[in-house]
Amino acid sequence: MSFRFHFVARLGFFFLLFGCSTSPVLPLLNHEEIVNRDRALGDEIAQNFKLQFKFKSDFEVLRYLKNLGQELVNSTQQLAEFPVGVWIFLRNQEKWFSYGLPGNRIYLPLDLLKSLDFENEIAAAMAIQFGHLLRRDLAEQISREEFIPNANIDVNNIFSFPEVANLKATILAVGILYRSGYDARGLISLFKRFEKDPDHSPYEKGILEKMIQQARREISMNTPMRNPIVRSQNFLLIQKRMHSL
Repeated sequence: MSFRFHFVARLGFFFLLFGCSTSPVLPLLNHEEIVNRDRALGDEIAQNFKLQFKFKSDFEVLRYLKNLGQELVNSTQQLAEFPVGVWIFLRNQEKWFSYGLPGNRIYLPLDLLKSLDFENEIAAAMAIQFGHLLRRDLAEQISREEFIPNANIDVNNIFSFPEVANLKATILAVGILYRSGYDARGLISLFKRFEKDPDHSPYEKGILEKMIQQARREISMNTPMRNPIVRSQNFLLIQKRMHSL
């Protein structure tokens, strides 16, 4: 049974079965129905993450990350309806993939967190995921592709969004960072880290270059901020705890 059909059967989703040559007239969903449907999708994938990933737990680090994420979503009305949840996981491959699930659930690889020197880089890693959530890129990806809901699915395939989706999420991430008071240049700094370390980069070189250019253009269109957050004293304390995990 395909991932798409799985959701038709269990959640009443309206994705078509493969082999159908015509599409029926589908009722339009209101905002609440879309949110509930996406949240159910997030619940399903979150259960899969529990089977695939090993998680690291540190109360102070997770509280810090959740508070940071909450600052980001509070600045964007479309995101503010759900509290933020953050999980730190041990990667099972070389790439530094982060994930965002509907319901403001953010998953960050521990090695990526340890590699970052600035608070606005962590904010940027979260903001790009919130950008994808604003666009509903995961739900759109699921609706187009066929995935098997078991412990062996390639989650990175599900989150391999098209180039246009990554570029538009970059634009949204700049706005999220700007509105919440974080230096949006952290997004460029994050992408540059990926560029210098292609073995760990979750993006191909070509798209990464375009994302850097897109971030620069978008930042240049905003009025420079006074005293944007780059690296706070609280971050320096938390950074030590992250390195000890």
